[in-house]
Order: sequence, then structure tokens, then C-alpha cells
Amino acid sequence: MQGALSDSPNQLANFLYEDSKAALHFTMASLAAANAEFCFNLLREMDSNQGNGNVFFSSLGLFTALAMIRLGTRGDCASQIDKILHLNMLSGHGSSSNNQPDFQSQMKRVLSDINASHKYYDLSIANGLFVEKVFDFHENYIKCAEKLYNAKVDRVDFTSDIEDTTYKINKWIENETNGKIKTVIPRGSISSSAVMVLVNAVYFKGKWESAFIKSETINCRFNSPKCPGKTVAMMHQERKFNLSVINEPSMQVLELRYHGGISMYILLPERDLSQIENKLTFRNLMDWTSPRKMTSQYVEVFLPQFKIEKDYEIKHYLKALGLKDIFDESKADLSGIASGGRLYISKLMHKSYIEVTEEGTEAAAVTGSNIVEKQLPEFKNPGRAMGSLSAATAQFCFDISEEMNCDHMTENLIFSPLALLSALTVVLFGARGDSASQMEKCEQDTGIHSHIKAFLSEINKSSHSQVHMASGIFAEESHLFLLKYLDCIQQLYKLKPKNLDFKNNVEEARMQINSWIGNEMGGVIKDLLSPNSIISSDQLVLVNAIAFRGSWKKGFQKGQTKIMTFKLNEFQSKPVQMMRLQGHFKTGTIKEPHLQVLEIPNTEDLLSMIIVLPSEDVGLGQVTKELTYEKLKTWIGSANMKDTAVDLYLPQLRFDVCHEDLAFILAALGMNDVFDHSRANLSGITARGGLVVSKIVQQVMLEVTEDDSESAHTDQPSEVQNPTIFKVDHPFLFFVLHRETKMILFYGRVFTP
Repeated sequence: MQGALSDSPNQLANFLYEDSKAALHFTMASLAAANAEFCFNLLREMDSNQGNGNVFFSSLGLFTALAMIRLGTRGDCASQIDKILHLNMLSGHGSSSNNQPDFQSQMKRVLSDINASHKYYDLSIANGLFVEKVFDFHENYIKCAEKLYNAKVDRVDFTSDIEDTTYKINKWIENETNGKIKTVIPRGSISSSAVMVLVNAVYFKGKWESAFIKSETINCRFNSPKCPGKTVAMMHQERKFNLSVINEPSMQVLELRYHGGISMYILLPERDLSQIENKLTFRNLMDWTSPRKMTSQYVEVFLPQFKIEKDYEIKHYLKALGLKDIFDESKADLSGIASGGRLYISKLMHKSYIEVTEEGTEAAAVTGSNIVEKQLPEFKNPGRAMGSLSAATAQFCFDISEEMNCDHMTENLIFSPLALLSALTVVLFGARGDSASQMEKCEQDTGIHSHIKAFLSEINKSSHSQVHMASGIFAEESHLFLLKYLDCIQQLYKLKPKNLDFKNNVEEARMQINSWIGNEMGGVIKDLLSPNSIISSDQLVLVNAIAFRGSWKKGFQKGQTKIMTFKLNEFQSKPVQMMRLQGHFKTGTIKEPHLQVLEIPNTEDLLSMIIVLPSEDVGLGQVTKELTYEKLKTWIGSANMKDTAVDLYLPQLRFDVCHEDLAFILAALGMNDVFDHSRANLSGITARGGLVVSKIVQQVMLEVTEDDSESAHTDQPSEVQNPTIFKVDHPFLFFVLHRETKMILFYGRVFTP
């Protein structure tokens, strides 16, 4: 019979929103064209990678997800999205960036039309934004996503409750797809670096206008290159359908209508499916399915029942199409979502489902993108991927030490870069504009909040009583803290910012701060702020205290400590209490600059003290001047450090130092605005303008002495065979760091023990 469709070699099903065919407004037709061109390019890319496998995806779902991401992209990232989505088609001028308002309003209208109530079929498209509840997103991005895309915004916890968050996202997907797609986000697939999961879900269920009769479904062969002669359930009916016969490429096009004005088009090639795919364009498709070509005629239709479920990592295909930068940590620009260039997309997943039966069709597709902070650690395994945060902390440390060197070149120096960084992030959370940018630059722009929180938690768990740390933020009571700021800071840092009366009762305020620090530090530090250290005009005071008492895997014995000479310089020396310990340690030697390195692990092997001892002819100044994170990593790396029998001599170390001038140090490093009344923008902390940081104070206590246990009082050293003498009897550097991540907790420079 003329127009008969029988056991086909291959089939290509394409869903079209039927109303968009009829006399649409030009711009809406352009949007349909852009979506179609994106669809066909993606199809060809998938086909080239999958060969003869089935392909099924929702181009509109992917298009919508990328359009939501496009709201927050800038620069080359935005241009690449515009190009692969063919947004230049929305006007005849080729400038897609100028078309963004029109494009976004058109998307809003299309989604609104799709989600309108339909009497004869179910069709919906839903968007969800699952965002880290304490991350500082641009509110404008969130509002635009809600307004333009009707996105459901849910604030969740990626940092400490990933399992519950994963369940919540998957449950939302299951509900939006009527249970057809249940697990797009597998357990363990979201890292703690994630700050947003953007999800798009499309669902369709329609009944044929002319249903197939089940009793007429027969088993017969389906000729496929992949499975030649495979037996399938072939549905069958004979009636009038719209059909066209196309000569180039040689094929038949059949329209199968659903109730309500939706259609499925079957494109059936005479020979090879690739002939159709290679010529698929929006213009060609409109031509092949136009009323001029499609005529109503009796057709005997044989159509297989089919069910397809696919799971794609879409980013590989999109990168091949030219969308690369949003997946590249070094190039991604999602600064419309959050400031500081901190974000990139780690995954873009697409899961799809379709089932075609005698009654009709049910289809669903979900697109999910993981937006994460750049190069940040997954704290479930602190040994992995923590390079960026550690490197930033180290560079911050060396910048601070270099600035402190300006006035104190030959004095002892000790401070905690990690503790100071954690205190500054409390202010950064509420800083806006240039104030925030300068702080991010000073802190090396790691995108820091939830990750500092997780790292401090890791340190607290691992070091037990060895490390005590407390940070406080106190504001003049006329600058009341915003409730949102209080809530976020408490969740992130377990810290309660407090308002005090600096203006009228500064001495009482000082005593309250000292009392608070004393309680937080368990009485180890009692009088952080000295009399007259704060004044009545102060507005925002940051205080930070940290104490460390080393407990080593192999403790120093009190009976081995002797008075020995420590050479201060070429001409001076002094007697010191020199501890002695024999054992196996990791040591290394560096030729340029000439120095020795030794590592002393703590009791739990989680923290280490690194001793950097320059040769006497090099001097400490040259080493500190040239020190970088990369050099430090090389010095203490496994290629340099070897297990060695050592006879170690190390002076007792006791430090109790208060830094009251850190505001000046940070200002010298470029963090100026937060201290300047005319330029400070701390509007995320308080609603009242004019708030500035007045003081930043850090107190550090560190003690490296003998073991207090009974066994430490012996006069006999533990003997090792042929030990190398490592005598720390002249100026040296030391670091206390987290062994797995190389995060620096303390930096010390010792000229005179």
C-alpha cells in the first residue's frame, strides 16, 4: 500500500511543540530555531561517539539548563554558551550579548506556555536551584532564576550533610518526573566543594489521537545494524495520517498526533539514518513537515514499542561543540553567580526516559549541573585536592612575614596564618564591593568560607588538646549585626558576634572581650587586650587567639636537656636549654640555598613540626626572602625527605606573643578599604553605614619542651646506629603544619630562643 511503514531499519523520533509551528511571532520562531540547531549539533556529536547506539535526550531541557547558567556567566564563558545555543539567531545582527534581555524574556514565555494547564496531556518543565545555605551568592542571580525560570530555590548543606542533600535533590527529581527518573545524583557524587546543584526536569505524557489496538501488536523482525533481525513487539494500525515522501534525503515522514495538539514525527530513511542526521537543520525540518509536503492519506503503520533510558555526562559533548571554559577551573567566569572568580562547573549530567506503547507516550528528562568552588578540598579525605587552600594560606603567611620583617629583621617572630585567615573570613562574609575584592586578593581568593569551616573541624578532631583556637568579632552597639549575618556566621564558624558599648564604656568592653577569650581558650590566655589597647572610637574589633603545646610521637627526655651554646650571629652567642633526642626522622638537604630540613611528627601523625636550618654561611634572611609555597613543598616533599637516624639537638621554645598591629600589616598588603571610613563597605554585616574595622589582634602561645610522662626523666638516650647530628644551634625557621594537606598552622622564626 502506498505510504506503508513496515519493519524499519532505523527510526528518529523528534518531539515538536505543535503550537510553535503555526504563525509564531518572529522572535519566538527564532528561539525554536536556536533550540533546534543546538539539538541537532548535539545529536551529531553524540552519534559520532556512540556509533549505532540509541540516543534520546531533551534538547529543551538542556537548553533551559544552559540558559539558567548563562544568566551568571561573563566574558568568554558567556560567548561560548551564546554560540552553541545559537543565540545570534534571535536577531539578524549576530550580537548575542545584546539579545540577552529578549532571550531571557522569550524563555520565560515559552516555559510559562509549557507549564500552563493542559486538558489532554501532561507537559511540564521544572527548574530547581539547590544552593549552599551559607555561601554568598549574588542575590540578583537567585531572584532572576526565580522570576524568569520559576526556579524553586532550596538552601541546603553541602558541607556537612551531603547525604541528606543528595536525597532531597533526587526526591525533587522523582516528584517532577512522576517517578520515572529517581536517581540522577548518585551517593558520593557531590563533593563538599559544591555550592550549587542546578536541576532541570521535563516531563511529558500523552495519549495517541488514534490509539494502537493491543491485539494487533505482533512480534516481528526489526532490522538494525547493531542487532540485525531482532524480534520486537510491533504495533500496527491502518488509517489516515499526515505523511510526506522526501527525495533528498530519501525518506518518509509520518506525523502521529496526540490528543491536544502535540505530535511525534517519525523520520524513516530508505537506507542509512546518517543521511537524515547529516542534513538535520531547523529550516529542513520545517520544510519536511510543512503542510505543503505533508498530506493526509491512508497509511499502514508498523511502529515498534520501545523504551529507552539513557544516562549522559553531557559536558564531554558540549566541550567538543566549543563550550569549554565553564568546565575549566582556570578559565571559568561565573562571576554573575558569585564574586571573585571562584566557581566552575564540575559535572553536567542528563538522564532521560521514554516509553512508547499502544496507548501513547511517556517521556522524562533531567539535566543536573554541579557548580563548585575552584580547586578546593574534599574534606572527607583531607589528603586529597587541598592544594589551593593550602597554597593560598602559605602565600598569605609569607606575605605577612615579609611585611613584619620590615621593622623586626633580627627578632623572633611567630604567628598563625590559618587562625588569622579564619578571623578575616568572618569579616569577608559581610564585606561587599572593593572591600570584599581587596580581602579576597589579600587572602589569595580561594572561595573560602565553608572550606575553612571544614578544615578547622578537621584540625579540632585530629589534634585533640594540642591546638586551642578562638576568634571573636565585636562591634560598637550602634552597629547592630544583621540577623542573616549572625545566623550564617554561627553556622559556619560556631561563632556569635557581639555588640559592645565601646563609645560610652570602653574599659568594660575590653574586660568583656578578655573574659570571653579566656573562657574560649580554657584559661590558657587571660588578658589578650592590654589597658588602653582599644579606644572609645573603635567600631569593629577582631580578636584571635591560638595556643599549641607539642606532644611528639617520640618525646624529648628531660634528663637529656643540657645547657649549650646558641650562636645568635657571627659575634654573639647565648646559653640555652638544649633538648636532645635520638631516633629516626625524615630529613633532607637543599643545596640552593644551602639548608637542612627535619620533620618531627606529633603523637597522632597528623601534625608535624618542620625545622628549616640554614647553613651558618647562608643566614636566615636570605632563606625567608626567597621562601615560597612551591619551594617549601619541594623541601619537605618525599623526593627530598628520607628516613634518617638522627641525633637531634633542639632548644626549648616558649612563645607568648600578642600582635596588636595586624591592621597596619594588612593595609600594607593592599587591604585598605575596610579600615577607611570613606570607603569601607561592610553592608553585609550591619544595615547602618560607616562601619570600619578598627583593630585586628592575634595572640599566639606555643611551647615545645620535654615530655611530661614518667619515662621522660631518664638520663639515657635512645641509641640509634651511626646517627647524623642535627644541631639547631643557630637561627632557624619552623612550621607547624597539617601533614596530609601541608596547611600551615604556625610560622616561626627564631633568632634567640
